[in-house]
Amino acid sequence: QFDSEMVQELKASNHIMERGGIQFHLAKDFGFCWGVERSINLAYSAIETFPDKQIHITNELIHNPTVNDRLHGKNVNFIKKIEG
Repeated sequence: QFDSEMVQELKASNHIMERGGIQFHLAKDFGFCWGVERSINLAYSAIETFPDKQIHITNELIHNPTVNDRLHGKNVNFIKKIEG
């Protein structure tokens, strides 16, 4: 759920590929840290377990617009933390 077609292709080709004369390398340890990945998976599990409920999460789970947009698209509400 967090990979693109290009990432899948890179993983399948020993983490190196070339397109348009440019060589791309993908780190072998590519991805989110364990805690972030777990948080995102828990959010998706909550969405699947409670499809008719509104899901609220305090702040964004990660500073990744694609992940946050996908969660917003599944009607997850991010509660902004108010300082003070």
